[in-house]
Order: sequence, then structure tokens, then C-alpha cells
Amino acid sequence: MNIPIAHIHGGEITEGAIDEKIRHSITKMSVLHFCSNEVYRRRLIQMGEDPQKVFNSGAPAIDNILNCALLSIGQLEVDLNFTFHNHKTALITFHPETLSMSNLTDELGKMFGILKESKLNIIFTYANADSGGRLINEMIEVFCKSDISKYIVYKNLGMTKYLSLMSHVDLLIGNTSSGIIEAASFKKPVVNIGSRQKGRIRNLNVVDSEMDNLKDSINLALSKDFANKIHGIKNIYGDGLASEIIVKRLEDQELSVRKVFFDQT
Repeated sequence: MNIPIAHIHGGEITEGAIDEKIRHSITKMSVLHFCSNEVYRRRLIQMGEDPQKVFNSGAPAIDNILNCALLSIGQLEVDLNFTFHNHKTALITFHPETLSMSNLTDELGKMFGILKESKLNIIFTYANADSGGRLINEMIEVFCKSDISKYIVYKNLGMTKYLSLMSHVDLLIGNTSSGIIEAASFKKPVVNIGSRQKGRIRNLNVVDSEMDNLKDSINLALSKDFANKIHGIKNIYGDGLASEIIVKRLEDQELSVRKVFFDQT
């Protein structure tokens, strides 16, 4: 229908997920590009996109953090019916690695064993709808029933509760993009498991881990030395002005579905 497409978050790499191929395909169908980082902007130019149509806006998710009225721990305890005990608390989101050949049941079994040994209080969110997501959710539900005073799972927290939890928990664990992109704005340590987010640029708060060394990764992320390391870090995914940049560029640009491959000389 000759409707021009403006694409957000192009140029990123996630080697462990099918999103990788889809994202680059959308880039070639789009005429305007709003990247979350300067490295990704340069990558789109490498892919043949016109530099005059490719902008480093930062990630819009950072705008949400600055504009959202976050809930207090007391409000969260009431809303979620969950008590933050004396033990440290982790927020966990674990999605399927859609390009992985590993046994998902075995991997989750290892993770649950390590989590139980860690003594952490844990708030889980559901996996996404990718193949394997239903199995992950079923196994999380069973695990949470093993100690309902320490473990709880939510299908969908919504933006305000999710960001509020991120601001109050001691640690994020899993393989979701929010650990890579948003968590640094809260100066929170993140243990990123596996290859789902492989290729995305990391802030200093991210500890990459395989399931076999998850215990050591959790201990490192919760250590005082690591807390000192990430104190005062600036999020490389933007400063919360992405929406302003995107709107301004949409207003300034002449929109057309026609595009020419930009050859680098």
C-alpha cells in the first residue's frame, strides 16, 4: 500500500533468537531507522542504508523509565502479594533460545537447582510465546509451588510493576533484552544466561553466564566489588530522549517508500 516504514532498534544482533533474521529483513523494508546505539547506526549504513535516513535515537524503553511513576516496595508487596524478606531478591525472565539445540528441560532443571541453593527470593515473569515458552512457564509454575513463601510467578506484570520491581530487586537473571538495555539505568547487576542476547552491546552491569557456571555468576553479580564497579555507570542505550528525537525526525523527513542502496566508497 506504499506506506513508508520507520524502524526502531535496527542493527542489533541476537544470535540465539530468530528475531535476528526478522530484524534485518525489516531494516531492508524500512526507509527511516532509529537505532538504540551508535554502533548499530553504523551497522545499518554498512547494510546499505542511506546515512541521512539512519539516526541514533537511543532506546525508547529508557524514556519509559524516566517518565514512569515507580511503585515503592510497600506498594509492590500489596499489589503482588509478595513479601521482600531479609534474603536478597531476584527478578527472573527466561525466554526460549529459538536457535538452540540444547535440551530445555535439562537446562531449566539445572537453573532451578542453582536458584534453590542460592537462597534468593525470586519473582518470575512468564516466558514469551516462542516455541518452548509454554514448557518454561509450566516448569516455573511447578518450581514456585516448592516454596510459595520465596518464589512467585506472574504472567504479565505490566510496565509500571515490572520497572518498579527492577528498581527494587537486588539482581536480574535470565536472557531478556530488558537486562541488556534497561537494567543499567537502575544500576542493577544482571546475569545474562546463554546465547539469546549474544551480539548485543553490554553495559558494565551484565555478567554473561552459561547454565553450568550460573552459581559463580550470581555470586559475582552480588559481590561488593561488582557493586562498586557498576556504581555510577551511564546507560549506553540512551538518556531518555529517544521519543523526542524520533518525533522530530519524522516531522523533518520527506517520507517515501523509494530507497536506493547506499554503497560505501
